[in-house]
Amino acid sequence: MNAVLLKLADMTLAASCLILAILCLRKILKRVPKRLMVLLWILPAVRLVCPLTIYSAMSLAPRPEQITYAVTETIRRNDPAVPAGEAADHEPTDPAVLPESEKTGSDPGSVLFAVWILGTAAAAGYALIRSVSLRIRMREKVPAGDGIWKSDHAESPFLLGVFRPRIILPSAISEEDIPWVLLHERTHIRRKDPLWKALGYIPVCVHWFNPLVWIGYTVFAED
Repeated sequence: MNAVLLKLADMTLAASCLILAILCLRKILKRVPKRLMVLLWILPAVRLVCPLTIYSAMSLAPRPEQITYAVTETIRRNDPAVPAGEAADHEPTDPAVLPESEKTGSDPGSVLFAVWILGTAAAAGYALIRSVSLRIRMREKVPAGDGIWKSDHAESPFLLGVFRPRIILPSAISEEDIPWVLLHERTHIRRKDPLWKALGYIPVCVHWFNPLVWIGYTVFAED
């Protein structure tokens, strides 16, 4: 469990550096096509879900062993069982190899792991509940053409579904606006934007504790 948490810390820290870099690039390169900016978001997304890391001498993020050492040393320094001044004179000890007599109290790693699991489940459940709730609201929609539906409950045009998205239009939409709205929504379908947004939410569920990941996802959706 501790190894999983340390790997998560490594992944989220490295991805945070990438997210900050992309946010800065968006401010500097304002005239760059949004399609290119969307491709840049693939970098932190992969870093957030891929546990494998290739480090170079130019890497800004600390290596996993540095994080492990810092966390272990912090725990040892705050352990009342370790006399003052001795924490720095010993190598960090893996809790897994401690004798049973030295394992007292609850394991902080287990508590944090449980909190992470609950948070991941809550983030995924939130998206699922929103999706189901929206589908329930749209049950009274009426067909209006090829993959097009109208609903009194739709406040604005949107796509319903991920793999086979349907265009939902407000019932009160102006007939003059429909051709332009359909062009807009069909462009989203052609570019598979609903699928990309759904895939982009996976790292959010895993790294729900990192505010930069939420900010990155929001900006990614805007792009």
